[in-house]
Amino acid sequence: MAPETRSFFYVALVRYFIATVAGLATIWATTLFSQVVLWDRPSFRGLLLTALFTILFFWIVLNFLSVFFGFLRSMFTGLRAPDYFDRLGTDRPPDVSDLPRTAVVIPIYNEDVEEVFAGVYAMHDSMKKSGTTGLFDVFVMSDTTNPDVWIEEERAFLALRRRLGGSIRCHYRRRPKNVSRKAGNIEDFVVRWGARYEFMIVLDADSTMSALTMAEMVRRMASDPEVGILQVPPLPASRRSLFARVQQFASALYSGVFAAGFSLWTADAGNYFGHNAIIRTRAFAKHCKLPLLPGKPPLGGEILSHDFVEAALIQRGGYKVIVADDLPGSYEECPTSLLDFAVRDQRWCQGNLQHVRLAMRPGFGVFSRIHFLMGAMSYVASPLWLLFILAGLAFMGAPPPWKGAVDPGAPAFTEYHAAQSLFLFAVVMALLLLPKLFALAHMLRNPWMKAWFGGVRRASASVILETALSVLTAPVMMVFHTVFVVSTLLGRVVRWDAQNRGERPLPLGEALRAYRLHAGVGIGLTALSLMVSPGAALFLAPVSLSLVFAGFIAKALSSVRLGDSLRRGRLLMTRSELMTPHVLARKAAHLLRLRGEAAAEREVDPLVRAMMDPALNALHCSLLQLWDEETRPPRDAASRRLALMALCGGVARLSRAERVSILSDYRTMRWSHHVAWQERAELTPDVFRLIGGGTSLPVPGQEAAPAAPTSR
Repeated sequence: MAPETRSFFYVALVRYFIATVAGLATIWATTLFSQVVLWDRPSFRGLLLTALFTILFFWIVLNFLSVFFGFLRSMFTGLRAPDYFDRLGTDRPPDVSDLPRTAVVIPIYNEDVEEVFAGVYAMHDSMKKSGTTGLFDVFVMSDTTNPDVWIEEERAFLALRRRLGGSIRCHYRRRPKNVSRKAGNIEDFVVRWGARYEFMIVLDADSTMSALTMAEMVRRMASDPEVGILQVPPLPASRRSLFARVQQFASALYSGVFAAGFSLWTADAGNYFGHNAIIRTRAFAKHCKLPLLPGKPPLGGEILSHDFVEAALIQRGGYKVIVADDLPGSYEECPTSLLDFAVRDQRWCQGNLQHVRLAMRPGFGVFSRIHFLMGAMSYVASPLWLLFILAGLAFMGAPPPWKGAVDPGAPAFTEYHAAQSLFLFAVVMALLLLPKLFALAHMLRNPWMKAWFGGVRRASASVILETALSVLTAPVMMVFHTVFVVSTLLGRVVRWDAQNRGERPLPLGEALRAYRLHAGVGIGLTALSLMVSPGAALFLAPVSLSLVFAGFIAKALSSVRLGDSLRRGRLLMTRSELMTPHVLARKAAHLLRLRGEAAAEREVDPLVRAMMDPALNALHCSLLQLWDEETRPPRDAASRRLALMALCGGVARLSRAERVSILSDYRTMRWSHHVAWQERAELTPDVFRLIGGGTSLPVPGQEAAPAAPTSR
């Protein structure tokens, strides 16, 4: 049997086994559950509970089986120590001469400028040390709408070009209109520059990748022309809050077996996570034009969560989508508080609910439809769980149908039924908790992993701590997701703003206000369960108490101090903390340097600096001229009057729209620069001093800006 046939046979067997076992286990568990809730006669409450239990149990057992097969695969096949891709300088640089030049595309939207460019510097250092600088061109693709951030991006790009010179080809552009959000940003790159590159590596604003990992991604794509997308699962890293460190530990320990199982049963019908992936550019351009959904937002109109859809479209075009679970060196940064995590989830929820409509449309493969439905179910499960809890309380509080009547032969709820209830509860808990034990067993089997997580005892204690915190936060996210799903179905459109990626401890007052709905739901559940029985209240105590004290829990989880204290105790440790990978260490060093430089630069208003700094003004005007005439606003005397007001010390009185209007007109920016230098004695001499000006500065036009990427 050929290797390809054998591989296909194994994958088909795993898929058949998962589907069959999940179905049979659900039928078995539903039968036992129906004997508990329908032990007397069918009722609406009992039938509703049975239907909800069937859906939720099937969802749980599917996830369990995926992780179980990932565990078996990891245990029997073994793993190579993944620090290979971070041991730069100790291995011979790879030969990349036969690999096609690849674009590294970084779409950004009102992001922390120093954070973004620190990542670019770090990846450049990684490329330089591994000898792969000639393989990659970096594109920072901005959709920024904040005028101050816009200028900071250009200033940081100018500094990067000056510092690195020609050692790496790095380009920057900003779209004047944020059409179709991130998907439109990537599409614009593909239209303007995609024909020059066979592959593009798409990153997020907070993504960082090892150069050796990126080179290996290019090598795998070049060796198999049928692969359309190769996704490398990113690991969260570099954050300090308690919530972030819990997420980082869970991803570092659990994601290995999960990704191994996911890539096993999906095979070449995997999924795309939207970043930290390499894409075949021409295939993407040909097949991945996103359709418009009929109807109005939020479930109609533009597709919000584009990644799943692009994976489905490129598979429909005949290409493979593969999850490379064996490749390390891929990193991202996670939200640092439960509230920021929920805000991000609200956007994803609305986008994933749109996928249900796509799952019903013709033309997509079976596994693309499965991915669509699984993405939606990850949010729909929460309102189903809440409904299950409420229906269970209603069922327990309902009087028997014979109450008040003399019926000696009436059936009774026996100890057998109670034992069945406890048995099913134990089964569900086992299905939820065993994946954590699988990951812990996988760690114990690999000697190098024990050191990564602080040793066996500390790793075990960290698993217990992470599980306890997960139990506390799960009801909170259940209420969040329920609100998100219901509000989306009621027609509320979510604003897709920039993510908060910074370390911000949540003030207690803000936390209590943000979680007042959760507290109300918790109090309501407590009251309802007490009305039913003290036993019901005790059983639901973990859920109701987590909701009542959600504000205090969120406050504690956002604490950097608690996160740092646990790190000093070597709890919730990850490899990226114990043995910092080269690319992350370089990013931290560059971020520290850029923060210091930016603090000095911010003594001058960004708009005024863009008008007066010769190099920055020249770069800004040259980038504006890349766009067609119709994309620029009308030119009139009003914008010049506003520019003159800014130069004469009135910049603080300008509104955001007025600042954007000035910055968007290259003629006004060029005119204001000449006026500033011709009349600098009458304007603000301190500004010239702060930007290094004076009589020694060149006349405008003498200092050329760095070359901007052409758009044609």
